[in-house]
Amino acid sequence: MNIMAGGRFGLNLHSFDIDVEGGGLSENFDTAVSSTIEMTLRLILGDRTAEALYSHISREYNIDRKSLASNIQILCKVLHDIFGDSGKVIQRVIVRSLCENMNIEYGTLPTDDLPSALSELHRLRHPSTAQ
Repeated sequence: MNIMAGGRFGLNLHSFDIDVEGGGLSENFDTAVSSTIEMTLRLILGDRTAEALYSHISREYNIDRKSLASNIQILCKVLHDIFGDSGKVIQRVIVRSLCENMNIEYGTLPTDDLPSALSELHRLRHPSTAQ
């Protein structure tokens, strides 16, 4: 994890861009997304609150933290249920962090809605495998 001047932070996940057969790109993309989500939540909420959030998601939805990328709607719902409109702010910070980690300019995304942004990031990062 890198803490940068001006309060910006990032987590370099370029090692997840390994070209593997059999869906490996999607699995690596999901792993990178889940790692970025975890680091971002810990930076915004702190370790205890992030752990409480993960515990709630696991208990209520039977989803572990490594599976959040493929269950992003659940994360968005939980963030909204717990934090109200501030949940959207947390989602935008996650999108910004993902963009930074993938060397994609945040302003080039047509939306900062987390589920839509994830689809777009996957398409931009891996155009031949995007769904």
